[in-house]
Amino acid sequence: MPTDMQSCLIFHYNLKFYDSDEDSYDGVSLKRFVMQSVIGNIVAFRVHAPCSGAFLLDIFANAVTPQEYLTGEPMKFKSVCKFKICCEELQTVMVPLPDCASGEWGPTKATRLFGLIPITHQDPLIFAGR
Repeated sequence: MPTDMQSCLIFHYNLKFYDSDEDSYDGVSLKRFVMQSVIGNIVAFRVHAPCSGAFLLDIFANAVTPQEYLTGEPMKFKSVCKFKICCEELQTVMVPLPDCASGEWGPTKATRLFGLIPITHQDPLIFAGR
């Protein structure tokens, strides 16, 4: 994303099966198989397919100030790109991410909105030894 827009661009996503409007797998929302994060000027969407097949990832964006974001008022997002994801086979069984508010993982949102600075982990993924 452009450096001058890092403080105001927010993103959202939707994941569904490609050939239908079905957006759940075994009763679980497909949104729980996507991890969205922002590191620097990179917005990443990690899709962990729950099964083989074709999926449609629709990415939305909006430019808002932190003050507008914090009002809690509904915001309109514009679809900015779509990807067809083809998963021919699974190498491992994927479990859904925790059932919490969908959206951005990691510390970047807290930095952008509240000025919080992560001391040790900039990335949304923390790898721990055994």
